[in-house]
Amino acid sequence: MPRVSRILLPLPLLCAVACNNTPPPAAAAPVATCKEVGAPELKETDVVATVRGQPVLAKEILDKIRIQELKAQADYLGKVQQIREGVLKNMVIERILEEEAKKAGLATVDEYVKLQAEKTRKPMDDARLRALYAELVGPGGNPPFDDVKMQLAQMASQRDAQEAVGALMERIIAENKIVWQLPTAKLPRLEVSADDDPILGAPDAKVTIVEFSDFECPYCSKAAEAVHEVEKKYKGKVRVVFRDFPLSFHKTAKAAAVASNCAKEQNKFWEFHDQLFKNQKGLEESGFKTYARVVGMDGDKLDKCLASNNYAAEVEKDIADGEKLGVEGTPSFFVNGRPLSAGGSVEELSKAVEAALAEAG
Repeated sequence: MPRVSRILLPLPLLCAVACNNTPPPAAAAPVATCKEVGAPELKETDVVATVRGQPVLAKEILDKIRIQELKAQADYLGKVQQIREGVLKNMVIERILEEEAKKAGLATVDEYVKLQAEKTRKPMDDARLRALYAELVGPGGNPPFDDVKMQLAQMASQRDAQEAVGALMERIIAENKIVWQLPTAKLPRLEVSADDDPILGAPDAKVTIVEFSDFECPYCSKAAEAVHEVEKKYKGKVRVVFRDFPLSFHKTAKAAAVASNCAKEQNKFWEFHDQLFKNQKGLEESGFKTYARVVGMDGDKLDKCLASNNYAAEVEKDIADGEKLGVEGTPSFFVNGRPLSAGGSVEELSKAVEAALAEAG
């Protein structure tokens, strides 16, 4: 039987021969476990090199490698967690799908999944394909619509299949009351400053989520919605700190970050923040002024703030702090100092918050 993982949930791969949970064959050499391997601890007085007869001590590199090592550990543990969760989820769902396929009188899980996908398939009309063309190519784009109509239909069909499978998985999990109880990997805790940046939620909350974000980043826009939902879900228990991390290849992100600090000056940061993410294609000064009016800001004060560019240094400080923590992309989250290895959905953030609350007691 074809494996469900090929149809449903592609699993990330981790090439780490040092950690293997699969028992070796009887004749194989013993396999090291996670607990038996690791980088040797460095003490400040350890000699790590000798240059022209002079020793180089570990204390000279410890400060420089600490954050990089913690980031590497977080990445590794995050991958391990993804693999474990992916394998477990595939196995459980495959078992349920096998039973459902038998009930439906079908020979394979593939046939059952395809049948369910067909039930929810959307009509492939010209209007839908033109909307997809506009999304991918834009007005007056190249190549012309008629030249790529067949490819667009294939892409739309693939999207339908993915959405149908996703909906099927959600229905299976809900109907069968699956409770996931796999232990969560504990990522290293870093010293993550809230600085004097905007806070959403209770100032004395037990859990602090620090987000490094970019107003031009489409993934950050989705994460912004998740952040609001999580803060409401854990009202009084969670506070969210927003820190700027405009990426260099996003041309208007830094200007938007400066403008958002001007909004903070008028106690309108989060309202302005939401407007920026809703209007990511309008991140220029005229747009900032429009959004300021929408949220009730003083236009004259905003004009003076933008003209002064006083908050450019504040944005650069956020970027520098993020880089010291190993931030490379957006959105990046830290929950009570522990990096979030996933992308920042409601489910992922909630899981990290639950773990932090349990840890805080």
